Formats: sequence, C-alpha cells, structure tokens
Amino acid sequence: MSRQSQRLAQIDDRLRELDGIIQDLHERENQVQGMLNLIAGVPIVDQAQVSRSASSSTRCRARGEVVGIQERKASYENTIVEIREAIHRYCLELNALQQEKWTLAQR
Repeated sequence: MSRQSQRLAQIDDRLRELDGIIQDLHERENQVQGMLNLIAGVPIVDQAQVSRSASSSTRCRARGEVVGIQERKASYENTIVEIREAIHRYCLELNALQQEKWTLAQR
C-alpha cells in the first residue's frame, strides 16, 4: 500500500470517528437544552420554593448546601457553550481532513 493510500485510509478512519463524536455532542447538547427548557417552564416563585425546600432538606441530613436552580441553569448554559465550542473545533478538523483527502485524491 502506498503512503498516499495509507494516509487516505487514516483520514477515512478519523472522519468516521469525528462524525460519531460530533453526533454524540449534538445529542448531549439536546439533552442539556431539554433541561434548560424544563427549568424555563417553572415560574420563578416555584423555582425559589424548590431551591429553599431542597436546601433545608439537605441541611437536615448534614450533606451541605445544594446548588440552587438558577446556579444549575447557569451551569447548563455554560455546558452548552462548551459543547458548541467542541463541535466547532471538531468540525474544523473534519473540514481540514476532507480538504486533505480531496487534495490527495486529485494526485
């Protein structure tokens, strides 16, 4: 097998791998977005009540303070940003490999 053929095979393997990674990240993004949508559907008054109730219940069991709903919402929003940045990086790599594959195929 020539070096060019070997490289094309490596590129194909990595392209399949990247495609799977990107698909998994999109699924994770949808899951986290679903959690954000769920939180958004709860009125602020009810969010505060749930946070207070969970906090007092946790203190009674000596586990420490729980994360409030607004803090969890911010965490989910940060997670979505991180996922989108990762998707962007993987897409850049995917595009570069597709370009390299095209260039090699033209030879």
